[in-house]
Amino acid sequence: MIQKLWMSIWKKKLESQASLPALLPPLNKLRPDRLDYLGVSYGLSQELLRFWKKKAKFSPVYLSYVPNQLTGEHSCIMLKQLAGTTTNTKWLPSFAVDFCWKTIESVLWLKLDVSLTLSLISHEPDFDDEYRGLSRVEILNYLNEEDISNLEEFCTNPNYGFPLINQVNVLSKFYFTHRLKEIKLSRNEEIVLMFYGILHKSFETISENLGMNLDEVRSEFSTGFRKVASQLIKDVKVEDSCVK
Repeated sequence: MIQKLWMSIWKKKLESQASLPALLPPLNKLRPDRLDYLGVSYGLSQELLRFWKKKAKFSPVYLSYVPNQLTGEHSCIMLKQLAGTTTNTKWLPSFAVDFCWKTIESVLWLKLDVSLTLSLISHEPDFDDEYRGLSRVEILNYLNEEDISNLEEFCTNPNYGFPLINQVNVLSKFYFTHRLKEIKLSRNEEIVLMFYGILHKSFETISENLGMNLDEVRSEFSTGFRKVASQLIKDVKVEDSCVK
């Protein structure tokens, strides 16, 4: 039986396959598709994030809450909007802003490195301008009139002391989710604000983690938070003047 099969194969006439369609046609003969976006998924690390965000101009939109059991890395999905056909609007910034808020809300138990977190939620200049700015109604969802009055006192009175931790937490979220216009803190101010306002670390713990003098940590916080609070008060006053 096997011998007959081999004989039939041996006697089969070989023919040219030139008439068959090519398995892989040349790219220069294909019409490119109109794409709306490109996406990438990878295990989050500082090096890969720097490449995809700074070099390739992708924006993060998703971060897995549970790290990979083998690598210990969180899966990160990033997108880049192209000049597609489905929409003429810039839809990606709204996803990116939402991602920043979710990341800030969950960073306390995600246990990400602070430097990596800041790189993850940072935005390029003018990327989300239409989503910046807070209305008085939005602010009052998180702060009451007394809070606003206390923050104004903190900004104008050097002897006021430190603001309440809930006020620091709310304004820290506003800053790190890019809801405040015309404000940019230094790297040290951002790190201290992240540690104190989001991760709820004491100044003593921050001093130990960063290897900074305790007075220097307090100074960085006061300077940075005063900038954030001043911008919030400015936004409130601008809206009040418009209403009047």
